[in-house]
Amino acid sequence: MIKNILVIFFGLVCLQAHGQISKNDCRPETAGSATLVEIRPQTFSVLGKLSGFDPCHKTVEFSIPRSSQKPPLMIYIHGGGGKSDGKDIVREFNNKGMATLLFDAYEMNEMYQGWRFFSVQVTLEARQRMIFKTVLEAYKWALTRSDIDTTRIYFYGLSNGAVVAANLAAVVNPENVPMIFAEGMPGSGLGLPDKTRVPLTLIYGELDNYGGETETSWIWQRRDPCFVMQTDELTPAGSARNCSIRNKPAEEWAEEQITQKANIKIWKYQNAAHWIFHPRGLNKNKITVHGNLERFAYTGADWSVQTKLIKDVMAIVNQK
Repeated sequence: MIKNILVIFFGLVCLQAHGQISKNDCRPETAGSATLVEIRPQTFSVLGKLSGFDPCHKTVEFSIPRSSQKPPLMIYIHGGGGKSDGKDIVREFNNKGMATLLFDAYEMNEMYQGWRFFSVQVTLEARQRMIFKTVLEAYKWALTRSDIDTTRIYFYGLSNGAVVAANLAAVVNPENVPMIFAEGMPGSGLGLPDKTRVPLTLIYGELDNYGGETETSWIWQRRDPCFVMQTDELTPAGSARNCSIRNKPAEEWAEEQITQKANIKIWKYQNAAHWIFHPRGLNKNKITVHGNLERFAYTGADWSVQTKLIKDVMAIVNQK
């Protein structure tokens, strides 16, 4: 009994050393009332009021390195499978001296049914709308923290989270956010903003065909039907509102933004696919979506690519 109490006590001490969240931070009033709605067989969207960010939610992991005084913060934006896709890369950022914030937007909306369900049966726009609102409110919460450097808040988004990251680049304050990183970004779902305010780095594995009908259907070149696009009052004006037949591919959008003097860079990594920090390295798989559609889904990367990616991101973070 005493041993168990000591374990709990020291666990609490450890948590507090890594970032204190007091009861005054809790925001139970941010809970929403959205529900999953089947719009086609084995295809679901989300209707109703979406949840915001509650720092006391069970999925929240806020960590500040013990050796750092007011470190920069990396907010991780998860993809279709939920926050588990960020565990490894968030640990790397934390080990490099960054404060980190990781959480699950699906679980905050009380509708998570496992990564397989959300990644293959819920529409892109539904996932991204949930994530966008939660992350935007998490950013506003981070601005109130006195234990981080609020002029050095960064975002790292993966897949669906990368689309959210690009949309955040249109609404957050450049005085607080020096750079946003978006890995494996498609052009569909919420669509991409008409104008960005802060620098954006797009990251792709050269083998990223995730969700493609063919082996060489690269995610940055893909044109999806406009019926999979949807936006709401929170998200900035962008390609979803002007979509007529098929969406604008992510790389085409980026090139247009660059010609308009937007600060956007594109990094592509060899021997890498979707979700570079996949824990099992490079995998050449297929998935079945919406019940019966088979798609290519290459994931992961060589371990050396993971090392280089962290080095490249930290080079940007350490510039300021």
